[in-house]
Amino acid sequence: MAENIKFGNIFKRIGSLVFTEEYLQTQNPADNKPEVKDVKTALNSQPPAAPQNTGGNFFNAGTANNDMIKKVYSLLGSINKPGIDFMELWDAVEAMGGTTPQNINNAFVALKIASGNTLSKQLLLSSGNEYGNELKRKLELDINEKVEQKNTLLYEKKERKESLTSEIQQLTDQMQKLQATLLQKQNELNQIETTYLPRVHDIDTKILGGENAVKTVYGEIQKMLSIIENTVKE
Repeated sequence: MAENIKFGNIFKRIGSLVFTEEYLQTQNPADNKPEVKDVKTALNSQPPAAPQNTGGNFFNAGTANNDMIKKVYSLLGSINKPGIDFMELWDAVEAMGGTTPQNINNAFVALKIASGNTLSKQLLLSSGNEYGNELKRKLELDINEKVEQKNTLLYEKKERKESLTSEIQQLTDQMQKLQATLLQKQNELNQIETTYLPRVHDIDTKILGGENAVKTVYGEIQKMLSIIENTVKE
């Protein structure tokens, strides 16, 4: 992830838990046994994933920049449901160093114990899909709001441009008497593009940035769900 946003320090509740070799063998086939001795070892076995370099440009032509992704992670945190589900697994996997089959399986084993064996592969898949869908729904609401703002600005621009053009034509017919007024209105017309286009462009850029930020995070969710589907052993 570009930002390691924490959704709940679940491991404070299981920090003293120790996995025995016998328990791990009963939880996983021999070929896929997670190499875990305790939760702290799992969390510290790999360094945290480095943030992706997006060039530091907040409006980078629709790319998913760090600031926008951070906002998406904060949004995910705000919709995190009580209990242990996909979000806690994601948090744990990030603490272990990133999305890999081993980290996912290790985190699953730890969280399943912490949940009293209520956590299941199906719960991870269903809750992960729910979070992804809710994220897309909130994005759509936000885009609709920004599109409405954009359309309002464009309509104002059109009305103002038509009005100014009409006034200029009238003033041209009265050039000798209204020269000063004509120059003032001409300046307003000349500035109409610089007044509205930057604001319209700003909204377009925010929409693109938001879409790509969500695509990036949604892609991570789908990647993890795919790994869970194909590798997690209950």
